Amino acid sequence: MSTPDPAGTDPEESTGGTASAVAADEPAPQAPEGGPADPPEAPSGASGAEQDQVERDASAEPSEEGGEEADRPEPADGGTGGDADAGGGRAGRAGEEPGADAPGGGDPEDRDAGDGEAGSGGRSGGAGAEGASGSALDFVPSPVFLLVLAVTGIAGWFSWNRTELELGWTDGGSVYAPFVFIIGGWIVSVAVHEFAHTLVAYLAGDRGLRGSGYLRLNPFAYRERRITASGERGGGVFTGLVLPVLFVVIGGLGIPGPASHTDREAIGGRGRRMLAPLAGIVASLVLAVLLAAAVTVLLPAGSVTDNWFIGGLMFLCFLNLTAALVNLLPVPGMDGYGILVPLLEAATASPRRFEGMERVARGFGLFGVIAVFGVLWLPDVQLVYLNEITGLFQAIGMPQMDVLYGDVLMRFWAS
Repeated sequence: MSTPDPAGTDPEESTGGTASAVAADEPAPQAPEGGPADPPEAPSGASGAEQDQVERDASAEPSEEGGEEADRPEPADGGTGGDADAGGGRAGRAGEEPGADAPGGGDPEDRDAGDGEAGSGGRSGGAGAEGASGSALDFVPSPVFLLVLAVTGIAGWFSWNRTELELGWTDGGSVYAPFVFIIGGWIVSVAVHEFAHTLVAYLAGDRGLRGSGYLRLNPFAYRERRITASGERGGGVFTGLVLPVLFVVIGGLGIPGPASHTDREAIGGRGRRMLAPLAGIVASLVLAVLLAAAVTVLLPAGSVTDNWFIGGLMFLCFLNLTAALVNLLPVPGMDGYGILVPLLEAATASPRRFEGMERVARGFGLFGVIAVFGVLWLPDVQLVYLNEITGLFQAIGMPQMDVLYGDVLMRFWAS
């Protein structure tokens, strides 16, 4: 058996040639079609053991798979070396496509599945990530909101002039304009309440609802949102619109649905987390004050009226005042609970355990709101509550506020 060339190079190549010497009694393998598959180049100055290894590799039986293996060490001149990423090639490809497999990449649906705004207006991204193509139009009131305002205004004008009586549109003595006026005004009030929640949350870091119905004052476009960090789902037309309207129609009580559409994890700081739920209470209270001021201008203290429009304003003032006061209750689903949670979280000895318990309690938010309504709907409780509200109006110098008159106008079928 002959020994390999000590230099480990091919005499026909000046430098870096392949070790092609083989034993005399071992025939050299035939090169496959399309060119020989040279073994990997042996570094200059390699030891004898390394040269023997190169010889054994060169003497191996060539196969289609082996040919591919032999091609792998060849320099990648920008070719198709698809399998070259089996070793370090994938790292290079990851460098060419940054973020392709990054932990934060993921499915866009997981990043903001509940929002559903990625395909509308070119927005995508998870909770707390602002859409790249957002514009000032994302905060412009929706045409639907303007339509609701217009219908409410027309119904209010009909109520002020008793147009139904003049035109003979009454059905067995029932009138419908006050009902439309009050329901339309309550829908506008709910939209403002939820807008306040969402706007403060947006300014505090939750960018996931930009351009949504919540920020465009369109409760008919409320949609369920999946909070990525916790996997919870919240919001939607049912909790944001249908439920509050049902509370008014069935029980004459102004209670908004649970504000579960904001992502608390995206809001930094306990103070900001408290401000987001507090904003809805403040918005309802401001609306109640404005409506009370309008009633005072139209109906001086000590006066009595049978005007449908003024009666509707009284009842809308009552609904918004109820929305502000009842939401202070520390019950899951109410804004008062959202205000209290950051304080409890700061005082607890085990934040992680408290977070798990609080997440479970938050999951019962819808039932908490329904339970509060059910208690206030009880005749004895409702009577006590109405007496307290009437006493409050008298204490602030507004004895002319006749809540029951507005309730009769709105729920005409019960009178």
